[in-house]
Amino acid sequence: MANEPFHESIRLSLAAVGVGLTTTLVVIYVACALVALLLPGLQVSHAWLGLFTAAPLLSAAGLVEGILSNVAFAWLAAAVFVPVFNAVSWRCA
Repeated sequence: MANEPFHESIRLSLAAVGVGLTTTLVVIYVACALVALLLPGLQVSHAWLGLFTAAPLLSAAGLVEGILSNVAFAWLAAAVFVPVFNAVSWRCA
C-alpha cells in the first residue's frame, strides 16, 4: 500500500495553451505568406491564407486580418480544449 504510485491528473493552463497555440498558428500563417510571396506559382500555401481573410492575399490588410483571425481562432480553440481536457484528465486519473 505504501508503494502504490501517486496518480495526479495533468491540468492545462488556459493562458499557456492560448499563447502557445496563437504563436504556432501565427508562425504558420506568416510562413505560408512568405512562401506565397517568394513562390507565387506554388499553390500549396494560398489555401491556408484564404481561410483566414477575405482581403486580397498578400496585401497589408490581408496579412493583418489573417493574423488577427489566427489569434481569435487559437484562443477559441484553447477556450474549448483546455476545460474539456482538464475535465477528462481529472476523471481518468
